[in-house]
Amino acid sequence: GNASGNLGVPITLTPNYGYDGSKDKPARATVEAVYQQIIADMTDAATNLPEENIDYRLGRYAANAFLSRVYLNMGDYTNAASNANTVINSGLYGLTPSYGNAFNGLSNTVEDVFAIQQTAQSNAGTTNGGLTTFYSPQPAGRGDAQINFGYFDYFSTGDTRPDFTYIGVSIAGF
Repeated sequence: GNASGNLGVPITLTPNYGYDGSKDKPARATVEAVYQQIIADMTDAATNLPEENIDYRLGRYAANAFLSRVYLNMGDYTNAASNANTVINSGLYGLTPSYGNAFNGLSNTVEDVFAIQQTAQSNAGTTNGGLTTFYSPQPAGRGDAQINFGYFDYFSTGDTRPDFTYIGVSIAGF
């Protein structure tokens, strides 16, 4: 569409410490303005953050990865490739030997440019706050991201990706 004319989301650049009706309902910015703000923020982050994501926080290369995705969405393939190459050429990331090794670990893998680890303390399992309540085949979980069982028909025999789902019941009991 028309990035300079289509509306995106509001841009808020100051902290909100209490409700102020005159400033807490900002107008929507154009898609172009939103993209430019994201690019400015991520470029600043890519320049000033540490190279590695210490304690699972955003690091320089995660900012470059996000920039690459933004440029890709904008159709700016030159900048998308440049930022992706910055991450790839860092030598810090790669592919795990098998698909299953990229998931369910207690720490980041070589594939994780940015990840938030879930522990027994931070993830409530199958209760209201647990990740399995959000991503489960239907009818299960909270319904936030239910998977239609027909989806599994797209995978060939021996493909392990369908094994990374949780089958259970929803909070409603069905």
